[in-house]
Amino acid sequence: GDTSKGGPAGEDCPHRDQIFVHPISAKDAAGPTYARGLIGQDMHAAYAKNEISPQDFCMSTDSHMDFEPEWDEKMVNMWDQAKNEYAVLSTYVANIDQLGQNLNGVHEVPHLCM
Repeated sequence: GDTSKGGPAGEDCPHRDQIFVHPISAKDAAGPTYARGLIGQDMHAAYAKNEISPQDFCMSTDSHMDFEPEWDEKMVNMWDQAKNEYAVLSTYVANIDQLGQNLNGVHEVPHLCM
């Protein structure tokens, strides 16, 4: 939606100060890898300005993603279970109709080889 007038990260959001949106015109878009590179630059700049610290959790999401209930608590629990302060949690997003479903009995997620 139009976040400049409210909505998910707009003026009415009680956590607006914790959200950064990097708007980009469709004519300037160059694909997801380019966009993720911009996010990396944004995070580096925010760190240099003391807007984020090494203790902060940062998350990147795409416009086509959705979240299951209590996703934030689940993510912190997963990070704690890794027992590694440098752990990075990542996944390849499944179809929305599979959200919250245990399709194979082991809560497996797809792996993406790069």
